Amino acid sequence: METQIHVTGYKELMGAMRILPDALQRRVLLKAGQKAMQPVKRKAKGNAQAVRDTGALARSLVLVGRRYTRTNTVWVGVGPDSKATFEGVRRGRTTAQKIKPAKYAHLVELGTSRTAAKPFLRPALESEAGAVGDILTTEVDKGLTREIARLPI
Repeated sequence: METQIHVTGYKELMGAMRILPDALQRRVLLKAGQKAMQPVKRKAKGNAQAVRDTGALARSLVLVGRRYTRTNTVWVGVGPDSKATFEGVRRGRTTAQKIKPAKYAHLVELGTSRTAAKPFLRPALESEAGAVGDILTTEVDKGLTREIARLPI
């Protein structure tokens, strides 16, 4: 299952983007993408709280953005921080066991042969897709306006 976000005015957007150098295009898109994915992160944290565990999964969720210069693309996503480690809690007592949510988040999201899936990321993206598209459009427009104004003419 794939969630798609449609942006209206694509031709106009691409025309305006071509004015900027590649590095500035990626910067504008990365900032806009990170801002647009904030509602998804908030919703995913709320959904992860509903998963019965120590709360480590919800606390570990972060927003990640990547710029790829070779292909001139930008990627933004929400997921558990691979470096997040929490103290284990069992029956109200702290244990010596360290909890690393990045190691089990996919098992919670997709389920296993023995446990049912408890999705927290997909429903967050699906419910916030409209908001993501609106924020992305607004932020790209603001970023383009700002960067074009800075260009030496």
